[in-house]
Amino acid sequence: MSMQPSIFRTARRAGPACPAARPHVAKATLMLAAALAAPAALAQLSLGASLAGGQLGYQIESDTGRLWKGSSPMATVSADVALPGGFYMGLSHTGASGGEVDFSFRGVAGASNIGLKRSDTALTFGYALANRLNGFIGVKSASTALDNGFGTEFKTSGYFAGVAYPVAMGPAYLALSLAVGSNTGTWQDRTGAVKDAAFGYSGGARFTYAFSRSLSAGLGAKYQRYEYLFENAGLGTLSESLRMGELFLNASF
Repeated sequence: MSMQPSIFRTARRAGPACPAARPHVAKATLMLAAALAAPAALAQLSLGASLAGGQLGYQIESDTGRLWKGSSPMATVSADVALPGGFYMGLSHTGASGGEVDFSFRGVAGASNIGLKRSDTALTFGYALANRLNGFIGVKSASTALDNGFGTEFKTSGYFAGVAYPVAMGPAYLALSLAVGSNTGTWQDRTGAVKDAAFGYSGGARFTYAFSRSLSAGLGAKYQRYEYLFENAGLGTLSESLRMGELFLNASF
């Protein structure tokens, strides 16, 4: 990048000596500048990958008295890239399978050991602000399937925005985050499907210990809650909440 000014100055000096060659000189100069700049730009990129495993606590509650509550093992795989200028981008996918929920209606126990499967995918874009504060926005989608004999599936998708703040502790740090979001939710079973919008929030904390510049590990916790209004379908106000705890391993390149 530091060589570009001198390259363009050379091109300008060559122009008057051979006017007919100006387009070719300019084109060659741009190609050379791009070739020289590309390795420098790539050298500033930082790539990372993470694997995590933990437990998901899941609950759907309706103000009509319906309650589904349970837990499931979960695993997360994610990748991120830190870009020049303080920007970063991350992609993550979480899957939960083999879990169970219990159903109750107005405090009276109903079906138990209902199979639970869930998947979450999120794409995040962030920027490092002043005083170590990070701001981020992103898109996400999720699907929850309940093996209750009715083909029940709850699908959501939407946007989120938030901030994260890391607190350094020697070779370790604690990162706190808070986000708000807007979702569209679709509740589907054998009787049909209904859709509505929702607003919600999430908060989390992650403690990370760095063994070296390229390897770190830690533990994290997150809580998330969204409320959907399905009045026309008889579901009432539906609140979905998640509690997640995990252990993770990070590698950077």
